[in-house]
This record gives sequence, structure tokens and C-alpha cells, in this order.
Amino acid sequence: MICPKCVPGKSERLLNANKSLGREANIEGIVSVTTTLLDTASEVTLVTSGVMKSLERAAVEVTMISPEPSVIQPYGQAPTLKGDGQVQFKLVTLDTPCGPLSLRGLKAWVDTSPNAAQLLSSREMMQWLGFSEVDLLSHAFANQEGWDVIDVDKPPANVSRMTQGPPQATSAVMTGLRGHHQHPSLICRRRRRRAKQATSSG
Repeated sequence: MICPKCVPGKSERLLNANKSLGREANIEGIVSVTTTLLDTASEVTLVTSGVMKSLERAAVEVTMISPEPSVIQPYGQAPTLKGDGQVQFKLVTLDTPCGPLSLRGLKAWVDTSPNAAQLLSSREMMQWLGFSEVDLLSHAFANQEGWDVIDVDKPPANVSRMTQGPPQATSAVMTGLRGHHQHPSLICRRRRRRAKQATSSG
């Protein structure tokens, strides 16, 4: 997907840099997304039509929330994006240093433009998890292996802008994650140790 604040050519450089991070996702357990742009200023989550076609070929039913096409205006002089309705996935799994992190009920607008990436996570969704790529996903996994994100992305009905003021940090999830500064590997080990102790005591 195109980063909404990118000038022409910058999005490709960002995507190439992101590939080196090896961040991947899996949608509905079927489609692997090899380029997932997580750190973003986008107010909406976008998924390419190519992903939807792959799911359709695999006979995977995806809930259509809003079938109405929408025009999404990026920041600055970037061309507008055409959204072919909004869908909701049952499960999107993100790779983390600790293991797979499950996002349930993720909503996304279908981007019909020919972009390289397949998934662009919204700023609000990333802030819901706590924010900061590797550290964020490791902390989120350390707190729980699956998250319900059904109520995260709620853009305006006519989705006219992708850049507004930062949302208020009202989520208990955000509050819980921001207090951690330990290295992700330490948190992962602590989680595994707690799980082992719980198994032993049971």
C-alpha cells in the first residue's frame, strides 16, 4: 500500500526498507502477506484487491461491511485511492519475535490501485496494540496471544481524509503496554515461564 504522507517514489523506498525487517502476516490462514507496512500515519486499514482475489479463489468467505465504493484522499499531492468497499477478516496473524500474534475482526478498505504491498495497518490499530514495530508486537504477544480488534477502525462514513489529529489514548490496552521497556526476548521468556508454572501447578 502507499504510505499516505509519501511523495512519489518515497513509498517504494519505504517498502524496500520494510522488506528487510521480514515482517509478514497471514490472512484467514490462507493468504500470506509478504510486505506488511505497520508503522504508518494512515487513519484506515487498507488491503489490496489482489489479496481479496486470492481469498476468493481459495473459497474463503469474507464479511462485507460496506459495499459502497469510497474515494480516500491521502495527505498532500499523492493521488487518491479508490476503495472498493470495506471488509472484515475473521483472523489476521502477524509474525513476531515471540510467535504469531492474532488479530480478530480486523476491518479494512479494499484498495483497487496497483500497489506493491498487500496490507497497510492503520495508525489507530497500531496504537491499539501499543506501537513500535518489534517491541510493540513482542509486548502485545507477551500480554496475550490473540486480540479482538473488531471495534478499532471506525473511519467517517465518507472516508475523505487519512490524516487528522492523533486519537486519544483511551484504550486500556495502550496503557498496559506503554509501561513496559524490557527487551522483547525477556518478556517472551517471562511469558513462557509463567505458562510453564501454570501447567506445573495445574
